[in-house]
Amino acid sequence: MQLLLHRTIPRLFSRTMSSSSTAAPVIISGNRVEPVWTPSHELGEGGLWHPILQTYMHVDIYGPSKHCAGPAVYLHNPYKNNEFKVFPVPSYCGTVVPCKNSKYALVSLQNGIHSLDLETGEVKFITNPDGKAENRWNDGKCSPEGRFWGGTMGIPGKVLPKVGGLYVLNTDKTARKALSDITISNGIAWSPDSKTMYYIDTPTDAVYAFDYDTVTGEITNQRTAFSIPPGTGHPDGSCIDSEGNLWIAQWGGSRVVAYRPQDGSIVAEVHLPAAHVSSCTFGGPELKDLYITTAKEHLSEEERKAQPNAGDIFLVRNIGWTGIPANVFQGE
Repeated sequence: MQLLLHRTIPRLFSRTMSSSSTAAPVIISGNRVEPVWTPSHELGEGGLWHPILQTYMHVDIYGPSKHCAGPAVYLHNPYKNNEFKVFPVPSYCGTVVPCKNSKYALVSLQNGIHSLDLETGEVKFITNPDGKAENRWNDGKCSPEGRFWGGTMGIPGKVLPKVGGLYVLNTDKTARKALSDITISNGIAWSPDSKTMYYIDTPTDAVYAFDYDTVTGEITNQRTAFSIPPGTGHPDGSCIDSEGNLWIAQWGGSRVVAYRPQDGSIVAEVHLPAAHVSSCTFGGPELKDLYITTAKEHLSEEERKAQPNAGDIFLVRNIGWTGIPANVFQGE
């Protein structure tokens, strides 16, 4: 696969450029896209900035990496001498999200949603509303009012059409299904005003929008917000900035792309020296840096040699846009 390795002069971008609907997209690449940590994951995913602990969190869905033989949750802080912690987990790990009690996080494993003690590493089962033995949990996020939303898909070798779903874990630990017939559940984000939820089922190459009710946690009025341009990769993980732009990691496209969800116009592109880009999130003390996870999964041996940083964590410092704090699970 030919990689996009454009170079640009490092600089910050004005609000005028990032908000104008007629401006050409900002291209960010070259030495602005820094491999800030090199664990060499097979499938790094689920990155977010913990708003309480002020550190970066992500998962390695399968393992192995330089630091763990199997699936794991990672806490990593490039602002403190690259300090990190590794929490091995017993099965495929789709995502991690913070809890209001910062001693704990929620993790979605192959067999359901669990709590993870960030001091001891203890993992405790909560529930599995999907219940299919040949499915695993994938991407997930917390909603503005503190529910956990997570989706499922087939396990490796059995990623079949429409076998997954999207589920909601309420703060009282009860759960329900929100969507059926999902193939690869991904890319959950909420607009800054909390009124719209965005969602991706990767093979559709579309971003769906729903009206969102923060009181009931219900989604209604499903529509296609926009589609991903052909030849630029498939939509994977996503995050939102303070202006409402949706940043999407595009698997197979060597890029993260920021879109205006109102019309699908492109605001910015981050080009990476790794084809399989899996998630992105704003982080750092002021949420002005963009973190990006990548993967080696499905790369040939030749492609792995050509992409030595595939599977590493990338960082764009002072990217020119600002994120909003990650939502946390509000259950006990």
